[in-house]
Amino acid sequence: MPLRLVCATDDDRALFERLLQLCLHDLSEYESAPVDHAGYFGNGQVDQFWHEARYERVLAYMAGRPAGIIVLHKTGRAADRDKWRVEHFFVLRSYRRLGIGDEMARRVFDMYPGEYEVYLNIENRPAIEFWRQVVRRSFGKPARELGTSDESTVVLEFSSFGPAQLDSSAD
Repeated sequence: MPLRLVCATDDDRALFERLLQLCLHDLSEYESAPVDHAGYFGNGQVDQFWHEARYERVLAYMAGRPAGIIVLHKTGRAADRDKWRVEHFFVLRSYRRLGIGDEMARRVFDMYPGEYEVYLNIENRPAIEFWRQVVRRSFGKPARELGTSDESTVVLEFSSFGPAQLDSSAD
């Protein structure tokens, strides 16, 4: 199936917000994420993502249909490289376990090379394993793994300098 990634524009905002709600709903299994009085997750995250230049919003499409979103937060520069934090990475459930997430990640690494951080709830084992595998398959080496002082989060750090080479022999 053909995967297409596009930078989200103002015309995409309603779709992006709906997909972000699905993403936050999935994460609520691992994190305390109450909804507001209107039933929405996120406390205005979309406004922040839309109006602050440090965020990159990417929509993923499979065969012309929405398949997921990626939100990157540019946290700075080091040694002439951008530093990115993956704020959200979401694949619709109907597209999971098909290699779509790996391909989305690889393409984003190509689009936005630099130093990466991914913060993951320690309870979210599927996400931790996904990121471990995608980094190893994309770059041929594991991510650096750090903990946080409250031991509730795993931080994966890795570098994307140039095109990622996805190892298609993996799952």
